[in-house]
Amino acid sequence: LAQEVLTMVEDALEEGGHILSREKTCMMLTARDQSRKPIVKFKNGNDVAYSSTAKVLGVVFDELGTFKAHVDKVVKQMSKKVSVLRALAGRTWGQKADTLRTVYVTYILPNATYALGVYGAYLSNEQIDRIEKVHREAARVITGQLMSTGVDELLHSARLDSISSMITRETQKAYEKQLRQLGTNGHKAVTQDTCTSWKEVVENRD
Repeated sequence: LAQEVLTMVEDALEEGGHILSREKTCMMLTARDQSRKPIVKFKNGNDVAYSSTAKVLGVVFDELGTFKAHVDKVVKQMSKKVSVLRALAGRTWGQKADTLRTVYVTYILPNATYALGVYGAYLSNEQIDRIEKVHREAARVITGQLMSTGVDELLHSARLDSISSMITRETQKAYEKQLRQLGTNGHKAVTQDTCTSWKEVVENRD
């Protein structure tokens, strides 16, 4: 099937006067057993290379569907930007807490919340904790709270939700949107607690 699809894509591009970039084209097999990768060839006879990850609209997918590579990217991006946020929060001259929160919510937090309804429910608790750790670090920068401050108190002071609660909310919204696209009253289904699949994913993400 993959060979047929690739040939169709190449033919369609050629009809429009375009050429498929063979250097930028690769395949990824999403399966636990990676030993049976089919050989797929371009029309010129060269094999299509395999990749362990693939980025689709900013979300990094991996072979096992764990989103580990995507979490690595999110944590790296957020950590780098939180360092800049810390520089803006100088003890004697830094910005006010409201300003720091606005900067975080506008420019840093979207790294974690982007497409969260798509992949968030499939993350393990360990992966969520990695993002939560950077999230709490930013909350401490915003509020000036000590390391000994409890998580709930810290996030409340920063007026931030936990990443885990964001995952639940965004997954629910994504499920409702899917129901609407299928012609179902998504809001009614969600509020009546009849759509359970998103809950099952969240509750069993380990």
